Order: sequence, then structure tokens, then C-alpha cells
Amino acid sequence: MPLSSPPGSSRRSDKNLHAVTRDTTRLQRMLSTIREERAGVQLSDKARVLERDSSDEEHAAVDLANALPLLHVDERAVLSTPLADTSSLNFTLKPSFDLQWIKSELYDKFTCELCTNIIASPYSLKASECKHAFCAICLLRWIFKDFRDGAWSSPIKCPSCTTTIPSITMQTPRDPMTFPLVPNHVALKMLHAYITVLSDAADTFLYSFSDTERTALEDVDDDTLAWGWAMPGVRDLRTREREGQDFLSELRDNWADANAVAFASYKDFVGYDPHDSAVPTECDEISLAADSDHHLRGNVSAHEDNDEGGDDDDIGAEANDSDRMVERDEDENEPIADGDGGVQSDDKEDGVEYDDEYRLCSGPHDADNHSGTEQCDDEDGGIVDGVDD
Repeated sequence: MPLSSPPGSSRRSDKNLHAVTRDTTRLQRMLSTIREERAGVQLSDKARVLERDSSDEEHAAVDLANALPLLHVDERAVLSTPLADTSSLNFTLKPSFDLQWIKSELYDKFTCELCTNIIASPYSLKASECKHAFCAICLLRWIFKDFRDGAWSSPIKCPSCTTTIPSITMQTPRDPMTFPLVPNHVALKMLHAYITVLSDAADTFLYSFSDTERTALEDVDDDTLAWGWAMPGVRDLRTREREGQDFLSELRDNWADANAVAFASYKDFVGYDPHDSAVPTECDEISLAADSDHHLRGNVSAHEDNDEGGDDDDIGAEANDSDRMVERDEDENEPIADGDGGVQSDDKEDGVEYDDEYRLCSGPHDADNHSGTEQCDDEDGGIVDGVDD
């Protein structure tokens, strides 16, 4: 007898299966609600985030912020989770709302290893399995630090775990899929969620007229208040986020056709400076030598040539009494003692001498530097004629 319908589940069975699945989901939600009510874990008014104009991604962060006081999240799992995939994250109930806990998590888990600030616009290296997050602008500078002579001198590695990514080809047009950076959406949502909770608590403490709300936030310290929406902590973070996004957009838009000259210009554009390195380069040494020479040329040495009977110890004592540093030029600026005991510079100008109180004096002296008349500025600005005993 022929079958009236092909083998497999009937439409009626499919409908029943859908109904069972839907009912199961509803039951799970109800069970979760009951457990929360029994545990007494509910969001208080102080944890509710105010509605603000924001992008879709920020709205998602706000939604997650509402749940953060109830959840204890394994951030290592967050940062290692594939982008935009939160299904495998391990969420467990947290017993209470705790600003100190949130703040410690923010600083411990979301500090950029390159700049030691809170991560601004988290990005990770593409095609890297680690998914470590860094500031967008910091990661850009890290990538271009080894770009020299039209190519990368070494493979690009993760700053945290040294995981390498495929080399960037210099042939154009370049495949847009080879762009080396990718936004870390999970880290961004978690970061904004923490900051939203701290900012809301800080604003409530600063601007609320309710004694009940202010009493509930007695544990808010100065560090937490710095994360208010109008405070420097958030303003600086927003500024660095915009800066990173601007730099990334500029590079991404020109990625396909960027050649060696364009990359070199972009390296300067992002502000990487090799002089910031802790190890001095040859250019650093030349610059330091030039600065030192210029500094010595601009000062008059205050000691006499040893062959003419100059006393370095006496000069050192006078310098110490006047709290002045005496600098000596060992090369071309060596002072020359004249026959009268004065000091002449190498450009044939008149010598300069100082009295015991380091006041400017002028006048001829004999070879022993103990005769003649000195004219010195007194403390009131007048001229005092002094004669040695």
C-alpha cells in the first residue's frame, strides 16, 4: 500500500516539537527567576543604568551591565572566546552588588599591557588564537614598530604571548581580509559594562539628592568617583577610543593599495617614535652629545688653567658656598688665565670673576690675585669699592 506522505516527521510532529521546545525555554526562564527570588538576588535602583543615546553596541553593553552585579564572569574565558560568541561563557550567580569587586575586575582584567591604562577600544591580532586585547592605538604602534626600509624586519607577534600572525604582503592590490587587526567585541562589551556600573554609581553619589541612595553608596571612594561620566577617567577613555578608531579607519580604508611609502607615512601618523625606546640608538647619542655641547658653550667656566696656578679646590669651595654648579669644558672651551689673574674665554672677551658671595665683580688683579681694587654689586644693587687687606 503506497504511503500517503514521504518518510520522516510529519508537520504535526514538527509543530509539537516546536511547542515543547518553546515551553521548555519558558520553564527554564521561570525556574531561573524563581531561583533568583529565593536567593534574594535582585538589582537595586542604584544598579540600574540610565538610558543614554548610544550606538547599538553600547546598548548591548548597557544590557550586560544590568546583569553584571548578579554575575561572576570568568574574564579569561571572555577574552579567549571567539568574537561575538558568548554562548560558551560560564556565568554564575554573584551574591551581591559590589563596587569594589567590579573596580578590581576592571583594573585587573582590562589593563592594556602596552600603555598600562584601561583598554580603549579593545582590538586583537587577527588570525591569532590567543585573542589578547589591547588599545587599538597601542596595537597599531606595536605592529608598525618593526616596519623599516619598506618591510617588516621581523614577524608580528602578540605583545602578551608572542603568538605570531601571517606576514603582511607588500604586493598590491592587497586582499582586505589580510587586515591584521580585528575588534574584540566581547572585551568591549565587558569593559563598557564595568565602566557603566561604576559611572552610574559615581553619578548617583555625586548628584543624587536621596539620602537613601547616598547611604547605600558609602563605599564609593575617590578612585570610583573618577569614573563618573563627567570625570577625567571616562573623558580620557572616550578620547583614546576616538583616536584609536580614527587611526584604524584611516589604515583600513587604504589597506588594499597601501605601498611601502604609505606604510612609512602611516607609521609617523600614528605617532610611533623610536626615541621612546629605553635603549638609546645612535641618533639618541648624537642628539645627547649636541645638547651637551650646546649647554657647555652657553656657560662660562669658573676655574683657571692648572699651569697658571689656578686652585681647583678653592673654586670648588666657592661653588659649594653659593649653591652653584661649576661646569667645565674639557675640549675647546677651556678657559685661559691671563697674566693679571683674570679669566679669558676662547673668543677673546673680557674675563669674568665673582666674589665670595658669588656677586659679579670686575677689575684688574695681579698675578697672585690679591691686589687691585674690585667693584662689586652690593645686595641693594649699588656699587661697592672693596680693597683687599
